Amino acid sequence: PGNMTDGETDQTAGRLNRQLDIDKEKLKPDCAACDALCCITPRFEAPDYQKPLGVRCRNLDSQTLGCRIYQKREALGYIFCLKFDCFGAGQAVSRLFRDLASDWQGEESIERFKFDVFVLLYTQISNHLFPGRQLEMEADPESAEKLKPFLEAAVNLLGQDS
Repeated sequence: PGNMTDGETDQTAGRLNRQLDIDKEKLKPDCAACDALCCITPRFEAPDYQKPLGVRCRNLDSQTLGCRIYQKREALGYIFCLKFDCFGAGQAVSRLFRDLASDWQGEESIERFKFDVFVLLYTQISNHLFPGRQLEMEADPESAEKLKPFLEAAVNLLGQDS
């Protein structure tokens, strides 16, 4: 009970894909409107650092949510950071949680919840734009069902001004 059937899952994916057929120009990151989710959620490797999934990057300033090595990323080999594009998922999820009056910092359960919604949205957008592309993060199928209303709300915020 409570589990979505394959047909319901396909219907949800189809509806989200139709919503993602917005102007692709609107699917751009706005780092100033984001809570640095790309610095926390995905895993990546640099020559001197292996950042695990869901762990705050050691170069992220927790007060400003800015990167301490931003200007030196290329020289230090942080290629993932240079190339990563969230397609607007970061600011949509950040805005969703701000609209819910939820501050993710310091509240571990809310932080995990927010990361899961980001992963789901990023995964949905990536699979829609680039079917078959290998991703830096994966959505937990059990979480997907529970977080569906939040995912849909975040999709509705994509491309909107902050």
